[in-house]
Formats: sequence, structure tokens, C-alpha cells
Amino acid sequence: MHHKALYFLAHFFGCLLFLSIPLLLAPVPFSLYLLHHPRTREELFTYALLLGFFYLNYYYLIPRYYAFNKKKFYYLFLILILAFITLVPRALIHPGPENIPVGIRFTEGLPPFRPHHFFDLFEISHHVFLFFAIVFLSLSIYINNKWKQALRGKVTAELAYLKSQINPHFLFNTLNSIYSLAIQKSDDTPEAIVKLSGLMRYVITDATEDVVPLEKEIIYIKNYIELQKIRLGNTATVQLEITDDNSGSSITPLLLIPFIENAFNHGVNPEENSTIRIQLRINKSVLHLTVFNLKVKRASHAVSTGLGIENARMRLQLLYPDKHQLQIISNHTEYQVDLTIQI
Repeated sequence: MHHKALYFLAHFFGCLLFLSIPLLLAPVPFSLYLLHHPRTREELFTYALLLGFFYLNYYYLIPRYYAFNKKKFYYLFLILILAFITLVPRALIHPGPENIPVGIRFTEGLPPFRPHHFFDLFEISHHVFLFFAIVFLSLSIYINNKWKQALRGKVTAELAYLKSQINPHFLFNTLNSIYSLAIQKSDDTPEAIVKLSGLMRYVITDATEDVVPLEKEIIYIKNYIELQKIRLGNTATVQLEITDDNSGSSITPLLLIPFIENAFNHGVNPEENSTIRIQLRINKSVLHLTVFNLKVKRASHAVSTGLGIENARMRLQLLYPDKHQLQIISNHTEYQVDLTIQI
């Protein structure tokens, strides 16, 4: 609602400013008498038509004709509208002094009355220039908005795809672990169920938004790691360090989890020494994530998350194009991700 109000106010004041140009550019200071000058009335009428053409072009002609490759009709409409805007005001408002209301007198210095020539090339060229400037402006805004919509659609599709890639093996193994805890009547069973429920609730509801509070994303990461610990038991050493010196920040949901999930999928094997270290630091408006894991032999049921990493990399480029740095260090024994984002 706030965005719509700002949008309306911007258009409203923009229209007022555009319509005031003939008065602002008048060779004498503004006065009520100036409004009675035929040349002023003609200019105001022309500018009002140009303003109406901008909205007609943006909301109707471009979407209906230009965008659907009906450019011949589009150009024909432009020619007809240009002729209408340049000729009709001149035909309706005569420039001579005989059209000044009785009792109105102009001080010396006002623009002289134009000779009664219907085709004044100087003024017509001025209006033609404004006309094509409006055509260019409306086309630029329309194309830019369509590009942004396509970009948002692409990001939304990637987010939906990423959420659809919730590792079924992780869910299956976690449920098995919770079942084992229930059989053993472990005190950890209720907590594990609550964490899994919170994890799924976040993915299904909160993660549908464009951005979420950073606190919610941190809670999601914590729940994910705790469930992984329950699933893995003592087969892996998992260290988590979170330092949050900021509150009220927002972040794109599920942006960090692919790097953490990748460490669990590629850094855990019960038959080897498995170590995972995750460090998340938030200092004011800067988020820094470090994920480290020892490389181990892939288990037979492990699922590659390379696509998840690539999706995360692409989303970072789209959503934080000049506000992030991503460095991945990989050798024969170790894998480390260093990610910095200005949130």
C-alpha cells in the first residue's frame, strides 16, 4: 500500500511539473494575466495532450501493438496522434490579440503575438521533439519494467525449483532417526519433531516471500543443522558459530542453505573422519558465511548438490549483483566456501 501511494504521488507531481513547463519557461514572471495569453493557453493545451499521450502510449499502444509485433499499426497511430497534437491546439486557439478577454492588459516584455501562420515550423518542431522524446521515454520505461518482471520471474522460478529440491534422503533419514528415538523413548524425540516441523513450515510458508527477516533464516539454519546432528549421531564432528550484531535486517530466503547442505552431502561418511565447520557472522549490514568440510568418499545414497550451488550462485548474481563476494576453495582434502553479502 505504501509503495502504491509513493507511485501515485510521483506520477501526480511529475504531471504537475510537466504541465508547468510552459509557465516556467515564459520570458516574464508568472502572473494570472499570463494564463490569458493565447500562446500560453495553446502551449498548456499541447502539453496536456502530450501528457495524455504518454499514458496512452505506455498503457495501451505499446502493450497492445508494439509488444505484439504489430509495429505497422503502432507507427500509424503515432503519426495520427502526432498530427492531432501539433495541429488541433493551433486550430482551436487563435493567437491574435483579439482573443484576449476585455480588461486584460499585458506588460511590456511578454512574448509578442505570433503572426497568424498556421504552420509555424519552429513551434511545430518543438512539439515534434517533445512527442518523440515521450515515445522514447515510455518505450524505455516499458522495456525496463518488462525486463525487471522477467528477472523477478526467473528468480522466483529458481527459488521454487530450489525449494522443490529439498533432499528426500535427508527427510527420509531424519524421520528414521526420529522413529529410532521414539522406539528408544529418547528425550530428544519431541525436540526433533518440533525442529522438523519448523523446518518444513518455513519452507512452505515463509520462504514464499521475496525477503524474510534474517532471524528466521538463522533459525532455519540452526534447525537444519540440529536435525543433521540427530541423523548423523557421532559419525561426524559438526561445529556451528553464529555471531549476530544486527537486528531488523532481511535476506532472500533459502539463499545460504545450499552451501551448508553441500557440506553435509559431501563431507560426511561414517567410515571416515568427517568434520564440518560453519561460521555465520553478521556485523551491521554485512553478512559473512564460512562453510568448511573435509572431503570424504561419497556414500552410495548421497545426492549431488552441484545444481544447488549453481542456483545459489545465480541467485546471488541476480539479487545481489554488486553486493556480494563468493569464493570457493577446493582441493583434494578440503572444501571451503566464503560468502560475503551486503544485506
